[in-house]
Amino acid sequence: MSGRESTAQKVFACVVCIFGFLTAIANIGTSLYYLAVMPRLPEPVTGRIYLAGVAFNTGVYVNKGEFAWLNFLHYDMICVVGISVVLLAIFVIIPKARRKGRL
Repeated sequence: MSGRESTAQKVFACVVCIFGFLTAIANIGTSLYYLAVMPRLPEPVTGRIYLAGVAFNTGVYVNKGEFAWLNFLHYDMICVVGISVVLLAIFVIIPKARRKGRL
């Protein structure tokens, strides 16, 4: 294995880890923020009519933009992180284990 390939694998692994960590922090932070600030009953005047599940299985009402952000974190970003982890396993972790004779 060349040094360039090893460096590329390390960079990819670092990017996946950082991306996953930031996604987790954003998801947890948003959920806890919504839990503390958002109303538990709908407020049609402020547009908070979308029921969103946040931390500790609690339902709060958010507006359309806040609901879109929560859906983006829960579905889009988690899918990207999941696919990245699978690619990390396929292209970095498994080949390294095979070279060391563990697989």
